[in-house]
Amino acid sequence: MGPLLSEAEVAAAERQYAVSFPPEYRSFLREVGDGGMGVYPLRHDTAGWHWLDDDHRRTTPAHLAQPFRSPEERDRMEQDYEDRMPQRDSFPDEDTFLTARTAWNEECDPLYAQLESGTVQISDEGCGNFLRLAVTGPERGTMWWQTGTVLDPLQPHPAPSPTSRITFRQWYLNRWTRVAARTQ
Repeated sequence: MGPLLSEAEVAAAERQYAVSFPPEYRSFLREVGDGGMGVYPLRHDTAGWHWLDDDHRRTTPAHLAQPFRSPEERDRMEQDYEDRMPQRDSFPDEDTFLTARTAWNEECDPLYAQLESGTVQISDEGCGNFLRLAVTGPERGTMWWQTGTVLDPLQPHPAPSPTSRITFRQWYLNRWTRVAARTQ
């Protein structure tokens, strides 16, 4: 595990990102460590606070401070994008179609950045799968599954029932309970 963060350090990271971390994650940082053992560490360097993920991506304050949208809103945004996909038979020639298709494809990354707003990638689950923690919005404090492909939407981390959500604490305790059981 990484070092514990002080109250002042957690507050500084929250100020930088213009959010208040969910209580369970905040407690983790203060009482367990800044990361490690399956959780990307939250560290400070000359560029400020950031999570040390495997891809060295930096979560931006603008991204994290936006509300994490509801599943229904994210579905609507994805459907709107799909509905706007250029169809070959709607264009007079191949070049015009390919230009429109390229412009449509270029909307994909910004769309998925919007769909992930209010979350931070917090764990690599292997095989191109990641877990994200919702930091803002109505799902704040819950864990979300992300496959390695941009074409798959974020899904709630599998929970005991379809209407329940797994919180950061539940996910972390369950993860390490399973690890401990395998090593006995």
